[in-house]
Amino acid sequence: ENRETMQDMVNELSDIMISDIAADRKLSEKALKSVIDKGMFYGMEAVEAGLVDSLNYGDILSRQVNYSVTGSFEGRDADFVTLSGYARYVDSQKGAEVKPQAAGKKAGKVALIYITGTIMEASSQSPQYLLSADNLVKYINQAKNDKSIDAVVVRVNSPGGTPTAAEKIRRALLLVKQEDKPVIISMGGMAASGGYWVSADADHIFALPSTLTGSIGVAGGKFAITGLWEKLGVTWGEVSYGANAGYMSMNNTFNEFQTQRYNQLMDYMYDSFVNIVSAGRGMSYEAVDEIARGRVWTGRQAVEKGLVDELGTLNDSLDYAARKLGAKDRHGVSIVVLPKARNVVEQLVQLLQQQAGISRSLSSTKKK
Repeated sequence: ENRETMQDMVNELSDIMISDIAADRKLSEKALKSVIDKGMFYGMEAVEAGLVDSLNYGDILSRQVNYSVTGSFEGRDADFVTLSGYARYVDSQKGAEVKPQAAGKKAGKVALIYITGTIMEASSQSPQYLLSADNLVKYINQAKNDKSIDAVVVRVNSPGGTPTAAEKIRRALLLVKQEDKPVIISMGGMAASGGYWVSADADHIFALPSTLTGSIGVAGGKFAITGLWEKLGVTWGEVSYGANAGYMSMNNTFNEFQTQRYNQLMDYMYDSFVNIVSAGRGMSYEAVDEIARGRVWTGRQAVEKGLVDELGTLNDSLDYAARKLGAKDRHGVSIVVLPKARNVVEQLVQLLQQQAGISRSLSSTKKK
């Protein structure tokens, strides 16, 4: 079943990829499929196949770009920046509000909140590559309590995380809806498992055709490394109270009762997940269960299954939110990103605070 699911996903993503590339390169899908089946190409073959426009060197490309910007082939008048530098610039602009174009008319305000990465409960559990539900809830509450904010768009790009973390975020978004503020979800490359858990109650859900979403299921267990300790000649003593106090210990395997009990916990969480989706999407439990069971769907499939409302980008989501507020599109409202990006001075202060904290920690260690 897992192999069938994975193959179906690969086929679906391949169809999307072929459709997009064929349209961009002005090739028929049939011709492109035959090209793909050939595998790798050397330069001139790629040109002849229509995959590449021309062959040349990097310095020639720079001159051509320079000419398109300045009208001159000579010199390096164009301001070339690295991709990482451009990315930093874009990040620095995230906190700035987009001013409405309509003059003399009060525009609504839309909060844009990003849920990116694996979701954990607290910031103490969340290094840079993870996401703290506690921090996210703080910003969601800020959007809820700010009387000037009329709608919330949530950009979800997450494979999920812990059920309790996802539930904290879902609950916070429900409270936003209770303030009569529309909540619109925009799915990025992935909004699966906990990423879908937080999305299920939204007023409207957008996804990309290739978004990986759904995965309405739970998985759990533990590593039992008793065999390793035996090989190393290591034995463990244990002090505990309760017949199953140490059932999650890696130093022993589940017994029959513990296996049964753990499966009951998994079933409870799965039922909770299905019921959340059922209520949020207006579907019966049986209908959700049929497309749940941990199955991952592409955005295109998710629309057909009723898990997503329509295909669209983040801008489409912002346009939808703007129309809910009576504007023509996103240019007719103010968009504020939460959390707001820190300016240079704020970043410097944070850096100094971190350095001071490290110094205090080192001083304390030396005294000990």
